[in-house]
Amino acid sequence: MALENFAIEARRRSGWEALDLGLVMLRQWRGPVYRAWFATWGLFALALSPLLWWSPVWFGVLVWWLKPLFDRVLLKVYAEATFGAAPTVKEVWRALPGLIRRSGMFAGLTWGRINTARSFLLPIVQLEGQRGREGRARRKLLSRRSLGYAVWLTLACVHFVVFLELSGLLLVEILLPSEAPDLFEWGAYFKGEQSRWAIVFANLAWLAAESMVEPYYVAAGFSLYLARRSELEGWDIEVAFRRLSLRKAAEHAAPLLRVLVAGLFGLLLATAAPQAGWAGEAVKCAPAAPAPSAKATPARETLRKVLQDPVFGCSVPDTKWERRSTDDPKPSPLPAWLRMLGEFGKVLARLLQGAVYVVGAGLIIFLAVLLYRRRNDWLGGPRAAALPETLFGLDVRPESLPADVGAAARALLAGGDVAGSLSLLYRVALSSLLHRRHIDFRSGDTEADCLARTRSKVATGAYAYFSRLLDAWKLTAYAHQPPAAAEIGALCDDWATHFGAGA
Repeated sequence: MALENFAIEARRRSGWEALDLGLVMLRQWRGPVYRAWFATWGLFALALSPLLWWSPVWFGVLVWWLKPLFDRVLLKVYAEATFGAAPTVKEVWRALPGLIRRSGMFAGLTWGRINTARSFLLPIVQLEGQRGREGRARRKLLSRRSLGYAVWLTLACVHFVVFLELSGLLLVEILLPSEAPDLFEWGAYFKGEQSRWAIVFANLAWLAAESMVEPYYVAAGFSLYLARRSELEGWDIEVAFRRLSLRKAAEHAAPLLRVLVAGLFGLLLATAAPQAGWAGEAVKCAPAAPAPSAKATPARETLRKVLQDPVFGCSVPDTKWERRSTDDPKPSPLPAWLRMLGEFGKVLARLLQGAVYVVGAGLIIFLAVLLYRRRNDWLGGPRAAALPETLFGLDVRPESLPADVGAAARALLAGGDVAGSLSLLYRVALSSLLHRRHIDFRSGDTEADCLARTRSKVATGAYAYFSRLLDAWKLTAYAHQPPAAAEIGALCDDWATHFGAGA
């Protein structure tokens, strides 16, 4: 490792300071980082969206699950930028097959996918190539005093992504005019009744949030890894030694250069001036230089300067948790009643601990049963229960309806049965929404509840027609004030447009 090319100041850093350094790294190399990110993860999401257009939920799940692959691309950019020059997009694409084969992708997409410290442990696999027993020992060594920071980093970044996604959705909702229909319904979203376009819009907001947070997440994990390695391997001391050696080399080279210049200048003067010589004169030798003192060697001087550095004179507090030994060779000086109280407290603590385990297990079983019962809502599968045959006392079976609903409703209206005509239109609309649009109506729903459940599941024209039909039905059934015959006739004529076979 060429520490002389290290682009970051090698010194001791705390865990929080190392996480802050990740933000500085992202700000410094944001150009190559985001170019590599959008050239890989962005193109992947763009290419996958038309293939999974039928299920935007599965699109979001698949893109989220494959994020570790693109985290390796970001780590490659950060590593090469830290120890040299950042790679170009072409170099990233050229290195992508090697990243898939030799960076532990199988583990990263299986048991390592839910590891809350994966950004900190990723450089061990990708940059050091540690596998098997050596990899486990290396991870255990580097995780001491740093694993907790990596876990908190993951939790913080998850909350940042959710916050940014919800903020983007709310911002669009605020900017929409009041006359426009709601673009995103929170109640329908959490019940699994949201329309496809609303889920697509939520996916876009999530992609934008991930693009802002994920590059920092990888950078912070890498900076935490560098800080831990610098602490263990003494990178700051090595860099200090190298700088001192370069300085000493420069100090020794300067007098030698001056001597060479003076010698060349004297040689030029000697060759230019006339010289006088005497025969038989003995050649005088220059006296030998005195041997250097053993106390003033360059190595001793370098060590003296290094030891004068404040790092060697400071105390670094190191705290860790250790289990206290239960063996007490000395007799306890406490009275008997206090010892009994302590034993009672231990028993009570064990009971409370068991109660916590039981309650926790019950909550896990409850969530598992709830997820199993709602699995069709999450996975978009077929309904588990059979569709009801009646709703609010009305027969909604498709075989019980007339072939030409509009003509049958007009016949009832012509015979003076206004309530029967509106009842037929209402019954056919409920049957169509139940069997064709797959809207879950409940036995206790009112007309307003039925209208609210259809808002995001039908087109705007069909929603407006269903609203007019419900208003006419409520005036006739409850207020006994049926609307004009022309209005009911218009409802009979418009039925085929919005709820017919070709709608």
